Amino acid sequence: MSWIRVDRPGALFLQQSIDVEQTATYRVGVEIKTVNVKGIACLHVDFFDSLGGSLYKMITDMPSGENFTGTTDWTHDKFEAQAPPQATFAELRLFVNDSGMVFIKNVMFNRV
Repeated sequence: MSWIRVDRPGALFLQQSIDVEQTATYRVGVEIKTVNVKGIACLHVDFFDSLGGSLYKMITDMPSGENFTGTTDWTHDKFEAQAPPQATFAELRLFVNDSGMVFIKNVMFNRV
């Protein structure tokens, strides 16, 4: 289990780069728990091209799971994401916007 404590306003990404196959579909999942998150916490995927450029113009365009806020018990969150035709790798990110604590475990990123 991992956890993150953000003690001031702002945004934080905890991310892992992963090689992907173009146009493949991936199942993404995590168990997540939040404590006093003032903004949101969520898991999302950003796909990149061979030059390292994001294939999305806005963070809201990226495939993502549920947005968690406040205090929540352990929740299994999952979603599917399809790699765009130009994608060579992805970053699987835990995103925390504003202060609070986020606990995560059993993170998965599997090709469907």
